[in-house]
Amino acid sequence: KYAFTDPKIVKYKDLADLQKQVKDAFKKSKISPDDYTEVEKIYISLTKNEEWEDEHNPGGVHWLAKTFNHSPSVAAIASLSSLQKEILTARADAVSLIRSRLGGGDYSFNSIVGLAFPETAVLNPGDPFEVTVMMAAFDSDKQPIVKPNQGSIVRVENGQAILKLTAPSGGEMKIAGTVGIANKRGDIKEMPYETKIQVATKAGSLEMPEYAILYRSYNNIIIPSASGVVSTDIMVTNADKSPNPGGGFIVKPRQGAQTVEVTLIGKDPKGQNVTFKKSVYKVKPFPKPEIKTQTVSKTSGARVTVGLSADSPLKSPAFEVVAVEVLGVDNGICSGANIPGNVVAKLKAGKGIGIAVTVKNPMTGSTDIIPGSLKVTN
Repeated sequence: KYAFTDPKIVKYKDLADLQKQVKDAFKKSKISPDDYTEVEKIYISLTKNEEWEDEHNPGGVHWLAKTFNHSPSVAAIASLSSLQKEILTARADAVSLIRSRLGGGDYSFNSIVGLAFPETAVLNPGDPFEVTVMMAAFDSDKQPIVKPNQGSIVRVENGQAILKLTAPSGGEMKIAGTVGIANKRGDIKEMPYETKIQVATKAGSLEMPEYAILYRSYNNIIIPSASGVVSTDIMVTNADKSPNPGGGFIVKPRQGAQTVEVTLIGKDPKGQNVTFKKSVYKVKPFPKPEIKTQTVSKTSGARVTVGLSADSPLKSPAFEVVAVEVLGVDNGICSGANIPGNVVAKLKAGKGIGIAVTVKNPMTGSTDIIPGSLKVTN
């Protein structure tokens, strides 16, 4: 299944260059990744530079000639003994590697533990999700060697390393590093690890259900907000919705509706629809305006203005005053918003008079008659 093709390395600059050439040869062969370290070690121990520089031979000299030419017998025997040792050591390493395969693999274990990992660290209520469950085996005498890129190691026990980290202010955090374990020969095998967490933004809300109100014939603005989704929307019943230029949606209750149900929805990063809370709003008629003008002059009269109460949370439309009737005087019906001075000229200063103002609401299209009073001044 696996085979190593000898690249026949006969020249290299230094150990780093030799290691690079061996790794390049691995790419052209089919070697188990678990054997990379051992095969590299064996091949390097048996590899020599064939040509050596020599001051007496400008073209260089073979390593055999450099080792044995003009060498006394004692030195030659020592060199041969060194070669023999290198070969026997390489053979022992190779035999050890092969024998380890007969013993059930490179790694030993004497304990097992169950592990479970959810597919994401942040979920919304009702979200479907998957959990990966697996069993891990470890050697209680050989704890993992973890080199984290983030955080610090708190403790290492039961085949696991516990890291301590601090979540960022928001967004996604990637956690990565390497984890290694020693095989039966004592060599450390390292593998990368990586996981992610999603940091949820802290949020809270308070509700006043008695004030959950939508106004009839009014551009009620609703701005949805939700965490854990990439987009938000709303569904409404008994009402019509349209985009609001300033953000969110405009919701208008339909004619005759007494309540409107609004459902907050969103799409998660996978494109799945997420349904959040449903809220029921009571429908109320648009508030009637009140008369803002307080006095009328006997000489110059007054221009009557109307608007919503100062306590109203709604933005007041530009109400149109169609007519004003001054009660209890002759010719008291005035067209438009102006009361001429001659209508109240005969009245005593300081006296209060009643008026009835006919008002048209440009937003709802309705017309109302608003009663009120003015104080007569000189």
